[in-house]
Amino acid sequence: MKVAKAVCIGLLVVYTLSLLYAELKYSQGFVRNFFSDEFGPVFLFGINTTLSASLLWATALLFGISGMLLEGKPAQRREKAFYVSQILMFSYLGLDDRFRLHEYVDQYVPHGETLVLVGAAALEACLLIALGDLKSRPQRTRVYLGIGAVLSAVMLFVDTFLPYDLLLRLSCEDLSKVWAEVFLFLFAFEILRVRIEDLKNRASPRTIEVR
Repeated sequence: MKVAKAVCIGLLVVYTLSLLYAELKYSQGFVRNFFSDEFGPVFLFGINTTLSASLLWATALLFGISGMLLEGKPAQRREKAFYVSQILMFSYLGLDDRFRLHEYVDQYVPHGETLVLVGAAALEACLLIALGDLKSRPQRTRVYLGIGAVLSAVMLFVDTFLPYDLLLRLSCEDLSKVWAEVFLFLFAFEILRVRIEDLKNRASPRTIEVR
């Protein structure tokens, strides 16, 4: 964790110096592009994107906390690898959702947007199968994951196959995405809850009932 903390602090320092340099070299008007709040013609402009990205980053954070609670035993290496993979995956998905990274790919690669989204979904499925140890997870955890997966598939279907200007298409796409992220957040939350309960049970000596 010390390495991760140092990397995060280092990146924040680079980020800070870069923006200070940008204002010194160019202008306040130029750097305002990076500092400006999301503002539009209506109240709550861009709220769905803000909610979506927040849920994805919060999910990554939950997996990070779960990883911090591991005891470093050799038997937990697979679990640690799973947590790291989920931190990276949901951190990227949050960045992609907030900054529309897949749309930049679409400018240079035919059907790039679809390839990125489907590729991310396929990679996540592989990570869950290879590292997730889903069979040993409680039923509630698997249910949350299943619902999140189904809603993610609905979002991909709407985004890929339905006409762009179809009535309710945009709402169905973005709302199914948010609901999928809610259940994936609950999936991560349940994993963390079970981890905490396990640690509490091992830390507290069992009381012996005297009759």
